[in-house]
Amino acid sequence: RRVAALLQGLRAVSNRTQNRIYPDIGARLRELRKARRRTLDDLGEQSGYSSGYLSRLENGSRDNPTIAFVWDMSRALGVSPSVLLGIEDT
Repeated sequence: RRVAALLQGLRAVSNRTQNRIYPDIGARLRELRKARRRTLDDLGEQSGYSSGYLSRLENGSRDNPTIAFVWDMSRALGVSPSVLLGIEDT
């Protein structure tokens, strides 16, 4: 079921332009992180990504998150990948 949702999300992502997707992921990442009262350092430590990378992604200056990143962040935030991709609500 989760795999099907992820595949659906990937299809939706591939149908959008890169300039629109990545800022959305960064904004959702920030929204989900703050809603859970997590710091960039805390989330970075748990997920294995640097707080600098996460900050750049949230601010839209980093534009190439991988599928592995979406998966890792979803796990670290306790949401499905489709929530992080904006396909489902929390």
